[in-house]
Amino acid sequence: MNSVNHLGKTPLVLVAESLSTEANANIAKLLLLAGADPKAGSVNPLNAAIREKNYRVMRVFYEFGVQTDDMSTTSPVNFAL
Repeated sequence: MNSVNHLGKTPLVLVAESLSTEANANIAKLLLLAGADPKAGSVNPLNAAIREKNYRVMRVFYEFGVQTDDMSTTSPVNFAL
């Protein structure tokens, strides 16, 4: 569940980069409930969801308290607002 592919992406990141569907939001929720670590890998899943405008998965991440790794003024969070 926290395994990383050759690009440093975990299953949470891959779901975040997928289409913004209710099914993918449910997969993200199941991964987090099963103990997936949002800090695993070299790609932040919340940043990936923001970059892909995956609002359904962003909502799940928000509910679970997933944080972005960059709170500077150039972070993806600021671009999404």
